[in-house]
Amino acid sequence: GLLLLLAMMTYTDGEGVFCRDLLVYAPDRGLQEQCVAFLSQESFPSFQQVGIEPSLQLQPFPPSALPPSWSHRLSPLRQLNTRASRKQLQPAVEAFMSSTC
Repeated sequence: GLLLLLAMMTYTDGEGVFCRDLLVYAPDRGLQEQCVAFLSQESFPSFQQVGIEPSLQLQPFPPSALPPSWSHRLSPLRQLNTRASRKQLQPAVEAFMSSTC
Protein backbone atom coordinates (compact mmCIF):
# COMPACT_ATOMS: atom_id res chain seq x y z
CA GLY A 1 0.00 0.00 0.00
CA LEU A 2 0.85 3.63 -0.06
CA LEU A 3 3.37 4.67 2.60
CA LEU A 4 4.05 8.30 1.71
CA LEU A 5 2.92 10.78 -0.92
CA LEU A 6 4.53 14.12 -1.70
CA ALA A 7 3.15 16.58 -4.21
CA MET A 8 5.10 19.63 -5.35
CA MET A 9 3.24 22.58 -6.80
CA THR A 10 5.21 25.11 -8.82
CA TYR A 11 3.54 28.34 -9.85
CA THR A 12 3.88 32.09 -10.23
CA ASP A 13 1.74 34.08 -7.81
CA GLY A 14 -0.32 37.15 -8.67
CA GLU A 15 2.70 39.41 -8.18
CA GLY A 16 4.87 37.40 -10.56
CA VAL A 17 6.88 35.65 -7.82
CA PHE A 18 7.95 32.05 -8.51
CA CYS A 19 6.70 29.73 -5.73
CA ARG A 20 6.98 26.08 -4.70
CA ASP A 21 4.69 24.36 -2.23
CA LEU A 22 4.72 20.79 -0.93
CA LEU A 23 1.92 18.59 0.33
CA VAL A 24 2.93 15.63 2.48
CA TYR A 25 0.50 12.77 3.09
CA ALA A 26 0.89 9.42 4.79
CA PRO A 27 -1.85 7.12 6.12
CA ASP A 28 0.29 6.84 9.25
CA ARG A 29 0.20 10.30 10.88
CA GLY A 30 3.43 9.56 12.75
CA LEU A 31 5.28 8.84 9.50
CA GLN A 32 3.86 12.02 7.99
CA GLU A 33 5.08 14.11 10.93
CA GLN A 34 8.52 12.43 10.83
CA CYS A 35 8.84 13.18 7.12
CA VAL A 36 7.91 16.84 7.59
CA ALA A 37 10.38 17.16 10.48
CA PHE A 38 13.15 15.47 8.45
CA LEU A 39 12.62 17.59 5.36
CA SER A 40 12.28 20.77 7.44
CA GLN A 41 15.40 20.31 9.55
CA GLU A 42 17.89 18.42 7.46
CA SER A 43 20.72 19.92 5.47
CA PHE A 44 21.35 18.07 2.24
CA PRO A 45 24.97 18.22 0.98
CA SER A 46 23.83 16.99 -2.45
CA PHE A 47 22.05 20.32 -2.90
CA GLN A 48 25.37 22.16 -2.55
CA GLN A 49 26.88 19.95 -5.26
CA VAL A 50 24.47 21.52 -7.77
CA GLY A 51 24.96 25.04 -6.42
CA ILE A 52 21.90 25.59 -4.25
CA GLU A 53 21.33 26.14 -0.55
CA PRO A 54 21.48 22.85 1.42
CA SER A 55 18.03 23.26 3.02
CA LEU A 56 14.51 23.21 1.56
CA GLN A 57 13.60 26.08 3.93
CA LEU A 58 10.08 24.78 4.57
CA GLN A 59 7.41 26.75 6.38
CA PRO A 60 4.07 25.26 7.38
CA PHE A 61 0.94 26.88 6.05
CA PRO A 62 -1.39 28.33 8.70
CA PRO A 63 -3.87 25.79 10.09
CA SER A 64 -6.68 27.67 8.35
CA ALA A 65 -5.19 26.73 4.93
CA LEU A 66 -7.01 23.38 5.00
CA PRO A 67 -10.51 22.36 5.97
CA PRO A 68 -10.51 21.01 9.56
CA SER A 69 -11.36 17.49 8.38
CA TRP A 70 -8.18 17.43 6.27
CA SER A 71 -5.74 18.95 8.75
CA HIS A 72 -4.73 15.55 10.16
CA ARG A 73 -4.31 14.06 6.68
CA LEU A 74 -2.14 16.61 4.87
CA SER A 75 0.81 18.79 5.76
CA PRO A 76 0.97 21.79 3.40
CA LEU A 77 4.36 23.50 3.31
CA ARG A 78 5.78 26.55 1.57
CA GLN A 79 9.23 25.81 0.14
CA LEU A 80 11.25 29.02 0.37
CA ASN A 81 14.29 27.50 -1.37
CA THR A 82 12.65 27.52 -4.80
CA ARG A 83 15.87 26.42 -6.50
CA ALA A 84 15.45 22.93 -4.99
CA SER A 85 13.38 21.16 -7.64
CA ARG A 86 11.78 17.73 -7.63
CA LYS A 87 15.13 16.40 -8.83
CA GLN A 88 16.69 17.50 -5.54
CA LEU A 89 13.66 16.58 -3.45
CA GLN A 90 13.65 12.92 -4.57
CA PRO A 91 17.02 12.00 -3.00
CA ALA A 92 15.99 13.85 0.18
CA VAL A 93 12.83 11.74 0.40
CA GLU A 94 14.86 8.62 -0.37
CA ALA A 95 17.22 9.49 2.51
CA PHE A 96 14.21 9.86 4.81
CA MET A 97 12.72 6.54 3.76
CA SER A 98 16.08 4.79 4.18
CA SER A 99 16.37 6.17 7.70
CA THR A 100 12.88 5.10 8.80
CA CYS A 101 11.86 1.98 6.88
